[in-house]
Amino acid sequence: MDKKKKRKKSGGNNSLVFTNKMYVFLIPALLFFLILWIYPLLQLFYYSITDFNGINYNFNFVGLENFQRIFENGSMVNAIGSLTVE
Repeated sequence: MDKKKKRKKSGGNNSLVFTNKMYVFLIPALLFFLILWIYPLLQLFYYSITDFNGINYNFNFVGLENFQRIFENGSMVNAIGSLTVE
């Protein structure tokens, strides 16, 4: 009788395992995501809790006062209402 060794198929479930080569492609994508998405989002939140006007870089921390002022204004509430109704 002829005994043959079974060979494992390449690919399959082994392709889901992270190898060192995968990190070479993953790290630049993560850096791209952090620099172009997460950093501006954090910067947006930081500027929203200050009195920064976009021109003068002398600004003070005001906390949630900006958000309070927006929702006390009737036009902002109307704008949000018209977006949610339709």
